[in-house]
Amino acid sequence: MLKELFIQSSAGSTKEDIAMLILQEKGGERLVPIQMSTKRASMLMVQLHMRPLMQDMPFSLSAPDIYQSILNHFDIQVKYVQITGVKGGNFFCDIVSERAGEPYTCYACQANDGMVVAVTSHCPILIEEELLQGQYMHKIKNGFALNINTVTRSMLEDALAAAIANENYEAASLIRDELAKRPAPDDACGQ
Repeated sequence: MLKELFIQSSAGSTKEDIAMLILQEKGGERLVPIQMSTKRASMLMVQLHMRPLMQDMPFSLSAPDIYQSILNHFDIQVKYVQITGVKGGNFFCDIVSERAGEPYTCYACQANDGMVVAVTSHCPILIEEELLQGQYMHKIKNGFALNINTVTRSMLEDALAAAIANENYEAASLIRDELAKRPAPDDACGQ
């Protein structure tokens, strides 16, 4: 069963140029973190919340405005963006659109790109219940716990160093196993 998500907020990292765009289940409390650059997350939040207030102000077109202009020119309607999986710290999605009654799906896009398309096109963001159940952030005493496969390689390396320093060898073992599944940093598809 498909569940609809909406963009709730974003949270940035001071150490790296990484932000988490936080998606929330519509009518529910489960949250899904989508990694992206802090600049892109800020742009999306402005697009979502500030754009209506800025309509009468002169400014140049943003990337989402340009995307929407191109979609409109070619009469392409984006129907929805569906998050389909996660691998190596990155969520992936399919973008389902239609032109002149002909359906077209762009498969296996990075979800951070899909979020730009969803915001630009004002279309729903969907996820299968099973994937949502397996990947949502779990509430803990002082915040949230992320699933290990939703964080970047560098975050895992930092967590591994901290686990070893704290003599938490069980956690270190899990993190080491996750790192072993991922491409090496010099791989073109790394992180």
